[in-house]
Amino acid sequence: MRKTIKIDELRKMINGRVLSSRDGANEERVALINLLSKILHDTGNYQGFMYLDSHDMKNSLGRSVGINTEDGLPLEDYVARFENTDSTRVKYI
Repeated sequence: MRKTIKIDELRKMINGRVLSSRDGANEERVALINLLSKILHDTGNYQGFMYLDSHDMKNSLGRSVGINTEDGLPLEDYVARFENTDSTRVKYI
Protein backbone atom coordinates (compact mmCIF):
# COMPACT_ATOMS: atom_id res chain seq x y z
CA MET A 1 0.00 0.00 0.00
CA ARG A 2 1.35 3.38 -0.98
CA LYS A 3 1.39 6.08 1.71
CA THR A 4 1.57 9.81 1.01
CA ILE A 5 1.52 13.00 3.04
CA LYS A 6 0.02 16.29 1.98
CA ILE A 7 2.64 18.99 1.39
CA ASP A 8 0.61 21.55 3.34
CA GLU A 9 0.48 19.24 6.38
CA LEU A 10 4.25 18.75 6.22
CA ARG A 11 4.77 22.52 5.93
CA LYS A 12 2.57 23.18 8.96
CA MET A 13 4.29 20.44 10.98
CA ILE A 14 7.79 21.74 10.25
CA ASN A 15 6.76 25.37 10.79
CA GLY A 16 5.39 24.35 14.19
CA ARG A 17 8.57 22.51 15.14
CA VAL A 18 10.78 25.44 14.10
CA LEU A 19 8.58 27.80 16.10
CA SER A 20 8.40 25.71 19.26
CA SER A 21 11.99 24.45 19.46
CA ARG A 22 14.44 25.62 22.11
CA ASP A 23 17.14 28.15 21.22
CA GLY A 24 19.92 25.51 21.24
CA ALA A 25 18.28 23.37 18.54
CA ASN A 26 19.79 25.30 15.61
CA GLU A 27 21.13 22.21 13.82
CA GLU A 28 17.72 20.56 13.96
CA ARG A 29 16.06 23.68 12.56
CA VAL A 30 18.64 23.91 9.75
CA ALA A 31 17.92 20.30 8.76
CA LEU A 32 14.15 20.79 8.89
CA ILE A 33 14.07 24.02 6.89
CA ASN A 34 16.50 22.67 4.29
CA LEU A 35 14.35 19.57 3.84
CA LEU A 36 11.12 21.56 3.64
CA SER A 37 12.57 24.10 1.23
CA LYS A 38 13.76 21.30 -1.09
CA ILE A 39 10.39 19.54 -1.00
CA LEU A 40 8.47 22.78 -1.61
CA HIS A 41 10.71 23.74 -4.55
CA ASP A 42 10.68 20.25 -6.09
CA THR A 43 6.88 20.02 -5.94
CA GLY A 44 6.22 23.55 -7.17
CA ASN A 45 4.77 24.62 -3.81
CA TYR A 46 7.43 27.12 -2.69
CA GLN A 47 5.86 30.50 -1.89
CA GLY A 48 8.60 32.05 0.23
CA PHE A 49 9.17 32.42 3.95
CA MET A 50 8.98 34.99 6.71
CA TYR A 51 11.32 35.52 9.65
CA LEU A 52 9.68 34.97 13.04
CA ASP A 53 9.59 38.01 15.35
CA SER A 54 9.06 38.39 19.10
CA HIS A 55 5.27 38.37 18.62
CA ASP A 56 5.48 35.00 16.84
CA MET A 57 7.80 33.60 19.52
CA LYS A 58 5.61 34.72 22.45
CA ASN A 59 4.42 31.19 23.37
CA SER A 60 7.52 29.28 22.21
CA LEU A 61 10.07 27.38 24.29
CA GLY A 62 12.71 29.52 22.55
CA ARG A 63 13.29 33.24 22.69
CA SER A 64 15.56 33.82 19.68
CA VAL A 65 13.94 35.65 16.77
CA GLY A 66 14.59 35.76 13.04
CA ILE A 67 13.98 39.52 12.77
CA ASN A 68 13.80 42.41 15.23
CA THR A 69 10.55 44.34 14.93
CA GLU A 70 10.57 46.54 18.03
CA ASP A 71 8.57 49.75 17.90
CA GLY A 72 10.62 52.75 16.91
CA LEU A 73 13.10 50.71 14.85
CA PRO A 74 13.15 52.25 11.37
CA LEU A 75 11.99 49.79 8.72
CA GLU A 76 14.95 50.66 6.50
CA ASP A 77 17.53 49.93 9.25
CA TYR A 78 18.30 46.42 7.98
CA VAL A 79 21.42 46.02 10.12
CA ALA A 80 19.45 46.60 13.33
CA ARG A 81 16.59 44.37 12.17
CA PHE A 82 18.96 41.39 11.89
CA GLU A 83 21.37 42.15 14.75
CA ASN A 84 21.57 39.24 17.24
CA THR A 85 18.96 37.19 15.39
CA ASP A 86 18.70 33.52 14.47
CA SER A 87 18.33 32.87 10.74
CA THR A 88 16.71 29.49 11.47
CA ARG A 89 13.64 31.14 13.00
CA VAL A 90 11.49 31.15 9.89
CA LYS A 91 7.99 30.26 8.78
CA TYR A 92 7.30 28.95 5.28
CA ILE A 93 4.22 30.31 3.54
